[in-house]
Amino acid sequence: MTEATRRMVLSQRTFVDCGTEELIERVPSICRVNVLFADERGRRATRDAVAVRPGLFGASSIPMNLEVTSAEATRGTALLWLCGRLGVDVADTVAFGDSENDVSMLDVAGDAVAMENASPEVREHARHVAPRCELAGVARYLEPLLA
Repeated sequence: MTEATRRMVLSQRTFVDCGTEELIERVPSICRVNVLFADERGRRATRDAVAVRPGLFGASSIPMNLEVTSAEATRGTALLWLCGRLGVDVADTVAFGDSENDVSMLDVAGDAVAMENASPEVREHARHVAPRCELAGVARYLEPLLA
């Protein structure tokens, strides 16, 4: 994890001192839990603990983390809900993603675009690739569509 990522994580998180199993059992209604790991072994064990619990969903957005949410609270379900609320056909949407937590959204969007820095696993869910965010990739992709 880079120093910049570490600072961002420390500034935006509330830390809880207990094991993952205890946290899952202790919190009756999980909104979102972001777990950070020092090694892949811990992340894999936590992912396995989440996977056997119906109703929970786990995905990563940065190296060595796992975000745990309700299985009904993915980016894909959010996009479907928003389209229904606005009366927009999901086929008319464009979604951009670079991390595992974006995959459900890419899978339901009309046009799925992976950012250039996305992992190969995320790129498999996209139909197009845009330049990285630092190069205004989203704007560069959307500009011709909105012209």
